[in-house]
Order: sequence, then C-alpha cells, then structure tokens
Amino acid sequence: MYDEKKWALKVINRLKEHNIDFKINLNQLSKEINGYTRFSFKLAQNLITDSNSKQLFLELNSTIARFKHALKILLPHEIICCKNCEKDLANKSDIFTINCNDKGNNDKDEYSLIQAHVNSFGFVHKTATFKIARNLLLIGKPSLKDTWFPNYAWIIAYCSSCRSHVGWRYE
Repeated sequence: MYDEKKWALKVINRLKEHNIDFKINLNQLSKEINGYTRFSFKLAQNLITDSNSKQLFLELNSTIARFKHALKILLPHEIICCKNCEKDLANKSDIFTINCNDKGNNDKDEYSLIQAHVNSFGFVHKTATFKIARNLLLIGKPSLKDTWFPNYAWIIAYCSSCRSHVGWRYE
C-alpha cells in the first residue's frame, strides 16, 4: 500500500522551502474522505506551470503520481517568465499567499497560490503574488481606486523587454 501521508509531507516540506504556505493540516487531511486526493488536485490547479504541464498533472491517475509531479515542479530556482518573450520576471520561491476576502476575490480557497479577482469592468484576472519581481516597467501613478487589497495602491506592470502586461505592483 502506498503512503499518501508520506508523500503529502514531502510536498508540504518542499512548499515550505519555497516559502509557500498552503495552510495544510496533515492530520486533518488523513481524517477527511479523499483528503490527500483533494490536496493533490489543489496542487495541480494552483502551482504555476505552463498549460501542457498543468494538463499532464491533471491527467495523472493517482494521488501519489500527482505528489511526485508536484515535487518536480517545485525544484529549486525555477523562474517565472514573461509569456510573450520569456524574459525572467520572478522566482517561484518568491511566491506567497495572501488571505484576501475582499469584494474582488472569487477564490477564497485557503490553499490557493493563484487567486481570481474581478475588476470593475467584470474581467476576471488570475493572479499570483511575489515578494520580489524584476524586469518590470511600471506605468502610471499608484492608485487606490478599485484595489483588490485594501489600503494598497496598485500600478500597472509591463515586461521591460516586450512591453506585455504582466500584472500589477502593490505598495
């Protein structure tokens, strides 16, 4: 019999190495029906990977296989790049979670690394938060209007290389 708890612990420890806190209670997971399986699918949904890797992850047919794949994705020093030109923008190890229950947050899942926010025009944006980002071109003045994070002003961030919109900086 495979030990899902052992593999879940390995994944949680790797997440901690990357300063990613999914707020997982291992003992609670073991008591829940399909707790480890649900956690493995949350990893598939929320770890930042390209579309092909995410699809592969979701198609894996066992919890252990998804945990092993998550460990591969969480190898040290992986870099987040611009989708358009592949300029490096951030390290995966700089991802952090924000407990945000504001009006724009649709994804209140406690384990979510990627959150969905809706802007005032009704567009849904899936976002991840990083402690440090680089190679950004910031345009405009910081604004509190329609902020997703109360008391934090935002400014539009573009890739410094190709000028593609890559997100927002909050201060």
